[in-house]
Amino acid sequence: GTVAGSNIIQVIYTGSSVLSDTRTVVIPPPLRILSLSSNNQLIVWDSVPGVNYMVLATTNISEPFVPISSIVPGTGLSTFYFDDSPRGPQKFYEIQAVP
Repeated sequence: GTVAGSNIIQVIYTGSSVLSDTRTVVIPPPLRILSLSSNNQLIVWDSVPGVNYMVLATTNISEPFVPISSIVPGTGLSTFYFDDSPRGPQKFYEIQAVP
């Protein structure tokens, strides 16, 4: 029953000795673009602090997406990237979580 955001996982082992440990795990929400500004220049998506993202784009949906950004660190529940090179009548975007 985990949800996007910070979750605590606790494991307790009881045997000949008792071992216990707790970790905080960040579960990012499913990647989705929340909005595009006019002329498709400002891309905003759901994010998680501490997770790195990369923005990819293509002008032809049947062609591969290529990176258009460097690594964009997630700093809040939403993150944005300004695409300063829009071209053509349409552009398709993809957001990728990266290590």
